[in-house]
Amino acid sequence: MDPNRESSGAAEPLEAADLARLIQVQRLDEKVARAEATKHRRPMELTQRLEARDAQKKKVEAAKQIIQDTKKRIDSLTVESGVIDADIKKLDGQLFNLKSNEEFNAMKSQIAHRHAKNGEVQDKILELMMASEELEAAWKAETAALAEEQALLERAEQRTKEDLADAEKRIAELAKERQELIAQLPSSLVERYEYVRGRRDGVGLAHIEDEICKGCDTRIMSQVIAGVMAGNLMQCPHCDRILRV
Repeated sequence: MDPNRESSGAAEPLEAADLARLIQVQRLDEKVARAEATKHRRPMELTQRLEARDAQKKKVEAAKQIIQDTKKRIDSLTVESGVIDADIKKLDGQLFNLKSNEEFNAMKSQIAHRHAKNGEVQDKILELMMASEELEAAWKAETAALAEEQALLERAEQRTKEDLADAEKRIAELAKERQELIAQLPSSLVERYEYVRGRRDGVGLAHIEDEICKGCDTRIMSQVIAGVMAGNLMQCPHCDRILRV
């Protein structure tokens, strides 16, 4: 319960001019809250853009690594194929030095086996070379996506810088305007408003609509509404906000 409330049952008047100023103060507070929200939101959005850029950068690096690994594999298989081919030529050169059909046939079998093995290696090289073309295309696509993410990040950085500067300027202007209004209000009313605002998510005033406090969506007793209508300072029994119609 608001400690600033009067302990006696006497109604406390609320001048119409003071209420009007207090409403203006609350509207200024709402604008400040929106500006503060921008100050909070923009850096978060910038962080998300930065994370998206970094994630895309990792995709590019991963795609590049796959290409490099594939090239290394092709190089390794090419060396293996060369070794097999040299072995085949060596065995071919030994064929006519053999003295028996058994040795000749055994050598031919070894040569055929190496030809088959070399064929498998060559097929694998061809397969990897074809895959390399697709991998290269994928890497280029990821690189293009990275460039787009980088551009988005740079625009977000510029927008964040501008929006934060605008928000700071706006908050300063609103604070000055607010102070001018506060100076025209009774200190007791200001204290009460600030107390309630500090406890109720920055909202110290609430209007009544269809006998409902729109600050907490709770029905207000008729005598409280009558007090508001009579120009008295009344607070919601449920949320403590200063009531208006």
